[in-house]
Order: sequence, then C-alpha cells, then structure tokens
Amino acid sequence: MATATLGLINYTEINDADSATDWTEFTTPDADVKKEGLNALSGVLRADGEHGWYLAGSPISCAGQHLRMWVNTTNLPYMEDTAGGGYQMSVYDSTNTDYYTIFSSDDYGGGWFNAVVDCALFTTVTPANVIRWGIYANHTTNAKNVINTWVDYFRYMDGYYITGGTSGDKVRLSDVAIADKGTTTLYGYGIVEEYEDTYFSSGEIQIGNGATTTYFEMDGDVLVFTDKPVADGLYKLTADGAGCNLTIKDSTIKASGSGDDNRPDIDMVTGSPNSVSITGSVVNRAGTCSFMSGQTITNNIFNNCEQIIPSGAAMVGSTVKGYEGTTGTGALFYGINADPDGELDAMSFSMGTALTHAIEFGISAPPEMTLRDIDFSGYHVSGAQNDSTLYFPDKGTDTTWTVNLVGCTGNISYTQARGGDTVDLVIDPVTTEITVRDITTASGIQGARVLAWVTDNANWFYNASVGITGTGTTATVAHNSHGLSTGDNIIIEGANEDVYNGAYTITVTGVDEYEYTTNETIGTSPATGTITSTFAILNGTTDAAGEISDTRSFSFNQPILGRVRKATAPPPYYQAGPITGEIDKESGFSLIVQLIQDE
Repeated sequence: MATATLGLINYTEINDADSATDWTEFTTPDADVKKEGLNALSGVLRADGEHGWYLAGSPISCAGQHLRMWVNTTNLPYMEDTAGGGYQMSVYDSTNTDYYTIFSSDDYGGGWFNAVVDCALFTTVTPANVIRWGIYANHTTNAKNVINTWVDYFRYMDGYYITGGTSGDKVRLSDVAIADKGTTTLYGYGIVEEYEDTYFSSGEIQIGNGATTTYFEMDGDVLVFTDKPVADGLYKLTADGAGCNLTIKDSTIKASGSGDDNRPDIDMVTGSPNSVSITGSVVNRAGTCSFMSGQTITNNIFNNCEQIIPSGAAMVGSTVKGYEGTTGTGALFYGINADPDGELDAMSFSMGTALTHAIEFGISAPPEMTLRDIDFSGYHVSGAQNDSTLYFPDKGTDTTWTVNLVGCTGNISYTQARGGDTVDLVIDPVTTEITVRDITTASGIQGARVLAWVTDNANWFYNASVGITGTGTTATVAHNSHGLSTGDNIIIEGANEDVYNGAYTITVTGVDEYEYTTNETIGTSPATGTITSTFAILNGTTDAAGEISDTRSFSFNQPILGRVRKATAPPPYYQAGPITGEIDKESGFSLIVQLIQDE
C-alpha cells in the first residue's frame, strides 16, 4: 500500500474546535466523538432558532472561499424540512448575518455531515469583514435538553494535490482516503471519503504537483463528486506536471445531483503530465474534459458530459452521448492542426436533447481530414442546422474542407460558419495511386507528368458537352450540374481555338459553372467547335518517390485511361508510357508504370 502525501489548496484554518475558547453554545470538548485533532465541541441546540458559533479575534475574509465544517446531531425528530430551513451554516460581519441550509429532515441521515458552502452564496455580509461562523437550528418543536449536537473544524479549503507512489506501488483512492482522515493524527479534510467501497469527493483532486514523481491508479473504483452547494469549477480531477503518471481503468467517475456546478472538470493537460491513460471507464456528468497528444483515452463512455477536447489524444473506441451544451456547439471540439485519422477511430456519438453537433472543428483544424469507422446517431439529416453532425468554423478566408468518411455510419451532415467555404464529405474513399519507375534501375522518377481520365459516365462525366467563354487567361465553363469541387481536374477538347484545350485544375464558381486558367492569353470568346469536358482522376507530377495519388469515393467501378511522360528538365528524359485499368470502388487502384529513357 502506497503512502499518499497531501498538499492543501486554498486552505485557511478558522478554528479546529479542540478548545471551547471563543465559542458560544458549543462549550464542551469531546475527545470520543470527533473528526479532526484532539476534540470536537458538543452543545445543546434545543429551541427553534438556537444558534451556536465561533467568534474570531479579527476578520478572516471569505471572498473566493468554500466554508467547511463537520456537524453531527441527534435532533432529526425535531428538525425542520428544507422549506423550513433545516440546519444552516451562518456567517457574520459585525453588522449582517447570512444563512445557508446545509441539511434538513428531508435529507439528513444522521451522523457526521461534511458541510461545504460556496461563500458567494452569502450575499448580505461583506466578505472581508466576516468574523463569526456558526450553526443555526430550525426546529418544529423543542429538542431534549441534553447534549445533542457536535461541531468540528471550521476552515476554508478547495481541495488538495496528491503525490507519492512508485511504478510498482501506485497511490490508490483508498490510500488518499486514509491520508485524508488521518491515522495517529486526525485531519478530517473530507475531500475524499470512502464508504462501502465507493469514494466520495467534495473538492478539487489534483494528481501530482509539478516535477514531483507521482504514480496514481484507479482500477475498478467508483469516484462520486457529491451534491454540495459549491462554485462552478471547484470540482476537478486534474493530472498536474511532468512528474505525474496517472492510470484509470475499468472505473467510474461521476457527479451526483443535477446541477452543472457539481460537474467535475477532467483536466489532463495542466503542466503537461508525463503519462495519462484512461481506458474502459465511464465518465458521467463531468464538466469539460481536456486531454493532450500522447495520452490514451480509449474505449470509455462519456455520458452527459460537457465538451470533450482531445487535442491529439487517442480517443479510439470511446462513446460520447447525451451532450447538453450550448446550442450549435459540438460534443467534441477538435482544434489542432493535425489529421484526426487514427485518433477518433471507432468512436460513437449520440445526440442529447440539446441541438448540438457531434464534432466541432476549430480554426486550426486542417482543411483535409479523415474520420474512420465512427457512428453518428440522432443528428439532423440536413445541413446548415444547429444539430447537423459536423461543424466547420470560419478560418477568415474561403476554405475548401475535405473530410474522408471511411466506414462511418448514421446521418452525416454539416454546418459551415463561412458562406464562401466549400465542404466535401467523401464517403468511403479509395486511393488511386500511380508509381513511375525507371525500367532499368527500378528507382522512382520524380517530376514525371501523369494524366489519367475516366472513360465512361459511371461516376463522373465523360465527353460532356460544354460552352466556354474567356477573357485574359481565365476561361469560364458552362457545365450543367457538373458536381465538381475546387481543385478537381478536367480535360477540355474540341475547341477550334486551341488556347482552350488541355488538362486543367478548376475553381468552382457555381453549380453549373467553373473556371480554369489558360496557358496563353485568350484571343476569341466564346470558344467555337464541338467542345467537351472529361473528368480527370490525376493531373500532376510525381514526388521524390515517383508517386502521385488521389483519394475519393466511387459508387461504381471506374475504368480509366491515361499516360505518363517526362520530357521537361531536369534530365534524364523518358519516353511516354500508357495507363489503363479500372478503379475498384472498394479497394482503389494501384499501378506501376515503367519508363524507358529517351536518349
């Protein structure tokens, strides 16, 4: 069993209740019934409105604090319900007194109660002037005139950081609960408590502290962040610093209650922790879940959580469901300049009741990405909706987004923030690849010109009749329902004015129109002749390995023809070689073309 070392976060002791000095009503030290230190203080709260408190010698500000105290009473039969105020924690600033109900006959189960109140809920007092803290009893009838209430350990505190452990003996929640309670010396912080093999938290849990070596593990554990009146953002599970090594597997992390303030943020980013692995676990009603590149966050279930930000972490096989964030936001925010292929594979997204997206891309996301084997459920079948599946941001300039959807299922629609953007969702794309090699040396030929085109209308147009006008070096093609995207390639043939003919990369200007740039200035417009346009799969030069490729989807197998040549500097030069074959709609097409040097 490892030893957990605790470092307190935002901690101020008000009074440890070991002595009755400066206390009213709670005037009898009790060494047998206590949670912290040497004693608790006991007293009699008998009548309705009876009030016991600790008065400090000078103010202790409650600004930005959470007030904590242990309370134990046998007065349940006489206690008011929630509507009647129950038992309340009070603060006083020498002028005003504020009260907040901590429990009542509706929910108090007896025994020690870990009272926590966000001091911002005390709205009448001046925070800097608070000088007295107490317990106020609302009773339906008088209680028995015997010692019936115990208090212990008034303090401000947010939580603690945990260090310790080794790779062979990691700190567990059981170790943390023991350290929290204390052994020889009782601490009674109440941040992590164990009850019947479940761990309950009422504050921030930070694993690691900067460079301090820490090994922490949850294996089959259940961690519940309790339903307390705390500030939004208090509850956190954080991995902190380069010394932190955190492993969570087959465990459950959840928030009780229904309020957003009780959601724990899952922060695996602060200080760039050395190692984080969360696998096979359930995260229920968490706040923002932040991860980073190199972390393994696989095969988990995120249910009714706030936004998930992987930032390069592997989320493979994880399920995201019931996201109830702001309308038009995404359950997962992908905002880094890297293709998520391999990081988000085999995930599943199920929309909650709010109109939200599955994935919201950020402005740093690359314009071409691959999503693989992801299932989308419940999202709108149409685009331009607050609950369309994917959301594309405004990068500040018109952008062509290409998303290859490999093996993805469900409704896949999109919303784009910028009207001038083009979004291409390529369903189950396959790759067409040509490799050009020297027939003698078998080495790849860089800079070889490759042109390959379709030979029927199975998937794209072949010898489609078009009209062309031109000015300067810009040719505008009238082509009904062409279906092209900016960056696609076409071959123009049949124009009497040869300046229009050739293979070109186009820019889409409308559903029935596109443009390309000619190699020479256009002299005659419109073009005359029997002009046709044919879709080109490849139109470019090979890379250093002698390769060129294109990735897109096909509804049918696609026969192609083409040619390869290398007739421009630098030498050596090569004779032309043919391309012929058929692109399989499921497996694509790969061909090696061997060229003979042209001496």
